[in-house]
Amino acid sequence: SAERVYLEARKNFTPELVVVLGGPGAGVGDMCARVAAEFGYTVLSEGDLLKAEISRGSREGLMIKSSVQNGQIIPIELKFEVVHKAIRASRNSKFLLSNFPRAVDQARAFSGSVGQIPRANFLACPDDAQAARCAALGGGAAAAAVHREVPLVLARGVLDLHRVRVRDVAPAVREAAQRRVVPR
Repeated sequence: SAERVYLEARKNFTPELVVVLGGPGAGVGDMCARVAAEFGYTVLSEGDLLKAEISRGSREGLMIKSSVQNGQIIPIELKFEVVHKAIRASRNSKFLLSNFPRAVDQARAFSGSVGQIPRANFLACPDDAQAARCAALGGGAAAAAVHREVPLVLARGVLDLHRVRVRDVAPAVREAAQRRVVPR
């Protein structure tokens, strides 16, 4: 049938998804912005997407708002729906997922429900360099300490699921912290 042919052909036109991971102060947001500008990707940040959905007052936004107001964890399926909705609404087919998914079970579920993640990049940066950059940006060393274990979990789990490139960004982060600027 035509539907079967379409579904088979559609596999060749799925969005390109690349995960960019790193701890606070490693420069994930900056890296995503630069790659997006240079190579035409759309950056999808989980936090930004959830906030935008709340602002829109959509069904998903109301559910997110309710979870937040009640101190509940936002269901992962709801997060996936919001990301998937953003992908479908975009005119682009290339996406950078900024620090999401963060855990192995999330990465597996995401690949099964939203799309395959063929590549991931991990911005490796030691705690001291991250803390220095967070302090330089006004977040303080505590901002880096909050998620200290996240990069370790990512490196051992999520990153094992993909062809990962580890980038040592420590020299650039240390230099930026000394100059109190965001690397560009």
